[in-house]
This record gives sequence, structure tokens and C-alpha cells, in this order.
Amino acid sequence: MVILLHKLEAWDTVCYFRRFKKFSSTYLYKPTSGHATRSSFYMVDRDVRRNDPQAILAIEKWKAVWRAATFGTDEEYEQAIRKGEESVEELLEEFGSVLAEGGSWFGRPKLRRLRRHLSSKSNKGC
Repeated sequence: MVILLHKLEAWDTVCYFRRFKKFSSTYLYKPTSGHATRSSFYMVDRDVRRNDPQAILAIEKWKAVWRAATFGTDEEYEQAIRKGEESVEELLEEFGSVLAEGGSWFGRPKLRRLRRHLSSKSNKGC
């Protein structure tokens, strides 16, 4: 599976990367041509274990978010996004080293900004 994403430091992107990493072999790829000056990159997922409990939970969550975004109120959408997710601190504790490894092609200054950005977020879930 190949997914085009933008801005590794964006909260939603980090959440997608972390979630896919739980049930597939995931790595990030940034081609030098066409993407060199943009914030876009590809998340490549191999060996996706579709019957893994984490994959099933991810699909259920995405369905709930879609339903809330399509048919619900803004409050229901916000609740669906944040329901059952970890805090920024928990995410960094569990996933920070993997994120740093995956984002190594962004360079150290960008990685430091990412850490500051995530730790300063008031988000309470991913």
C-alpha cells in the first residue's frame, strides 16, 4: 500500500504512521525529484496483516470517523477522532524512536522542530 502524505510533523500524519506501523512493515519515502521542495512524501506499507487486531481496530475507527464527519455534528466528529487514543506524551514514549528513525531523511533540525511541535501540542489523543 502506498499513501501520499504531507508534513511529517503534522499530528494526523504522525497518527497514521504510528497506526499503520502496528500492523504492517511501514517506511517513509521521499523522492528527490518532484517532492524535494514540498512537504509531501510517501508512506509505504508492506506485509499488511489485515486480520491483525490492530488493523481491525484501525478500520473500525476510520469508519466511525467517516460516519461522524459525514452525518454527525462537529462535536461528534471531534469525539470520534480523539476517542480511545493516547496523549502526546504516551505517543512519544512508545513511538518517538520509530518516528525519529522514519523521519531521518528530513534531517536533524526538522526532527527537533517535530519533537518541539508534538510536545507543545494541546492534543490529548492521536
